[in-house]
Amino acid sequence: MNIQARQFVKNALLCVAASLAMRTVAVTFNTSISLKMGEEGMGLYMLVMSVYGFAVTFATSGVHLAVSRRVSEAQAKGDESLAIAYVRHALGYASLFGICATVVLFFFAPQIGAYLLRDARTIPSLRLLGISMLPLSLSTVLNGYFIARRKASYNAFLQVFEMAVRIFCITLLLHLMLPHGIESGCKAIVLGGVFAEISSFAVFFVLFIAQKRKGRGKSKSESKAIIKSLASVAMPMAASAYVRSGLLTAEHALIPSKIEQSGRSRKEALADYGVLQGMALPIVLYPTAVLYAVSGLLIPEFAERAAVGKTDAVRALCRIVLRLTAMFGFGCALVMAVFGEQLGTLLYRSTAAGQYVWALAPLLPVMFLDHMTDAMLKGLGEQVWTMWVNIFDSVISIVLVVLLLPIFGAKGYILVIIFAEILNFSLSFGRLLYKVKVKLYAFDWLFCPLASAVLASMFTKILMPQGGGMGALQMILRIVFCAVSYALVWCILSFCERLYTQKGQRKPKKGRFTHINALL
Repeated sequence: MNIQARQFVKNALLCVAASLAMRTVAVTFNTSISLKMGEEGMGLYMLVMSVYGFAVTFATSGVHLAVSRRVSEAQAKGDESLAIAYVRHALGYASLFGICATVVLFFFAPQIGAYLLRDARTIPSLRLLGISMLPLSLSTVLNGYFIARRKASYNAFLQVFEMAVRIFCITLLLHLMLPHGIESGCKAIVLGGVFAEISSFAVFFVLFIAQKRKGRGKSKSESKAIIKSLASVAMPMAASAYVRSGLLTAEHALIPSKIEQSGRSRKEALADYGVLQGMALPIVLYPTAVLYAVSGLLIPEFAERAAVGKTDAVRALCRIVLRLTAMFGFGCALVMAVFGEQLGTLLYRSTAAGQYVWALAPLLPVMFLDHMTDAMLKGLGEQVWTMWVNIFDSVISIVLVVLLLPIFGAKGYILVIIFAEILNFSLSFGRLLYKVKVKLYAFDWLFCPLASAVLASMFTKILMPQGGGMGALQMILRIVFCAVSYALVWCILSFCERLYTQKGQRKPKKGRFTHINALL
């Protein structure tokens, strides 16, 4: 394994450790907030955050992917001054969209709260959100730059710093404002996030100034070429993100209203939405901290190899990513299926949250593979394809929300998530196979992890049976035992398959275990 491979592994491990630590803190802190705010309060907060998602999408407008790809390509060609020029122009681009997002949120908050979210209590929080848009958009540019420069330690440090500021501010503000009602509690959470975003950007900017290398100035014609190059990546992604994020906002705004139509009151509908979106999904999506950390690093890796025509290296890297993602996805599905109901009760004192976790557990391998597939496609310049797939997915989701939730209530949204994820993954994965021509190995990506999960589940239930009133320490020990059992069974099955292959009973698969150096 050469220097670049070691650097990638080092950055990946650092990002994964930081992301897991931050996600653990976030879930723990979210549990504390949920217990203070209650189910209705969490539902109100999640409504505000549905608009926040669209605002962030508009404020960033695809700039993270554009910076990470273009800076990676410039570094592959040895042009450091061009890389810095991309960052400078991207900061101007991000400033424009960040300011526009702030203006829209501040002046149109009454219309958004009253007519889209159908709850006037969200209006003050929406206005506060606007303050964070500019620093967030600028931080996104610098984050993409450090990802492309393989400076994962900086991003890890900023995650820790931002989370610390967020927790301190929200805790203090909730103590002061929550006694005045859940509307004030929602404002406290949003305002704490604003302080965290501003503080994070300030530190990000200092790190960038300290690290950037001065290059020659770019002429006017070169500036136009840089802007055009950034826009060619950012704008397709932005268009995709606008439409999809807008559809997601509309979808989440519809959910409480459609649950009401199933016979629930407004308070009960908000509570159901809060349990599903604010309690169950954070547990289900906890392992994605690993995926987000690694997928962000993969985009420049694929972009560099594709830029210099290393087709075999792209194919080898794709094969390894898919195999490891399948292994990780089935392992997480195992843990959620075995312990999902107990996790919901332990963390949120909610049996409904645990039931939702258990219902979504089998979907995790599909969700994880879909996310990593999208990251690889973006690294290969297929952002337009992912745009149309995501838009189609969102349209179908809205249609299903309208049709299913009035009949099945909150449980109908579980069906929506399952169908939409399978559809999105099928389309994206088919495109990846067509683009990369990677061969499928059913044993590696399906049979081995699935068999390992089934066997580990049996071992866990037999050797460490679950009793009532399980405490946190007991839960952690059982989860660790389950995960270790899964990993051991997976290693044994993989080793047996290797022996079978080496004996010549079927044709060896070149590079499945020895292709690390070919990645570069």
